[in-house]
This record gives sequence, structure tokens and C-alpha cells, in this order.
Amino acid sequence: MSSGHTCLATLKGHSEFVRAVAGSRGKLYTGSNDRTVRVWDLESFQCVGMMAGHSLAVIALAVANDRLFSGGYDLTIKVWDVNTLLCIMDIGGHQQVSLGHVIRFHVFRFHVIRFPGTLAPTLLLCSCCSCCCSCCAPVIAAVV
Repeated sequence: MSSGHTCLATLKGHSEFVRAVAGSRGKLYTGSNDRTVRVWDLESFQCVGMMAGHSLAVIALAVANDRLFSGGYDLTIKVWDVNTLLCIMDIGGHQQVSLGHVIRFHVFRFHVIRFPGTLAPTLLLCSCCSCCCSCCAPVIAAVV
């Protein structure tokens, strides 16, 4: 039985759960329990960079202009330059981290798919460890 979508790529790189996803200007940013943020090119679907600096899981991401904001369970918000991937500011001392309306995902894998009749890639996030199947109750998030 066809699901009506085509998997374009499965992005692999994090060693633990992906908890946060943000997209901007043809790039996808993912934050993980492995304490890193990875940068993915949405044309090649390759990991093109990694940012490390949090001492605990990265649980929130937001992108604005040339800045990526990552929030972690270490109660810090780091501000990254998306061009150099360098941390330009570390805001610590928070009692909890929240970057607006951030959806936190507890997933093993995510797939970039394209639905028939659409041009923009879409993320299919699933909680199963091996495939996109009906048992995993996938969550869909659009990336511009």
C-alpha cells in the first residue's frame, strides 16, 4: 500500500535522539541529546557542519537572520553565527529554556520527503527506529 509520499533522504549523523528542528535558507538545523547541533544542506541532504558547546541535550532551536539560537538542558542559550558556525554569545543562568513556540521531538529518525504535487521538501519525523510506518504516528513539519 502506497503512503502517497516519496522519501528523498534519511538524514543520519546524531548519535542520540533528535529533540529540536529549525530550518532557514535551504539549511536544516537539528539539536540532539548528543549535545550537538548539526547543519544539513536541503539540496544535497548532507551534513555540512556541526556545533558543539552544550554540556547537556539541545532541546530548542530558533533561526533569525544569520543567527541560530540553541537552548539546552544545561540552562544556557547559545547564539551561533550560521555562516562561521561559531558561538558568538553564551547566555547562561536560566531556570528553564524556552525559545517561543518550539516543538520538541523525541525521535530516532527523520526523513525528508516530497508529497506529490508539491515543490518544497517536508520533514517526516517518526519515533520508530527503522522506517516510516503507520505504527510510529509520524509528525510532519514544513521547512522553508
